[in-house]
Amino acid sequence: MADSKVIICPHCKRPRQSDDTTIENVCAGCTKWFTAVESARVVAGIETERKQRTFICAGIGVLLILIAGITYLATRPNVDGAVKDHEWKLQIVGEKYVKKMLKDPGVAQFRHQFIGSGGAPCGEVNAKNSFGAYTGFTRYVVAGPDLAMIEGSNVKPEDFDGMWSQLCRK
Repeated sequence: MADSKVIICPHCKRPRQSDDTTIENVCAGCTKWFTAVESARVVAGIETERKQRTFICAGIGVLLILIAGITYLATRPNVDGAVKDHEWKLQIVGEKYVKKMLKDPGVAQFRHQFIGSGGAPCGEVNAKNSFGAYTGFTRYVVAGPDLAMIEGSNVKPEDFDGMWSQLCRK
């Protein structure tokens, strides 16, 4: 007894059962004659089309992910390198002017540095006193060249607070 298999009409693409004993087949739907070889070509073509569709869908998926990534990068909040570079340079200049006022500038520690809305470098510095001990972090403001103010050292507390609130707003 021969095995039954599915063949597909190359004309109308309708499947039907067949056994290996028949060389030619007649389609029940379109009544056209075809050979088993023609049917095999159709089956192979359908499998190829399926693989092509899968490949195309995967390609479209990758393309959509790529477009989404590019869109994200183009619309994310602007972190302009030139602005960041300018702020970094201002902070370095601010450190330079603060260090000029210190007894041991080589060991000064800086933290919480930022450029205030007034354009002045602001932050905190921890420096050593005359006895060689760190004094603790204190606020500083650099209002201009050679015009650095350190809280509690070279300016009255009320004057420093006024300069801080004016120049170091975020």
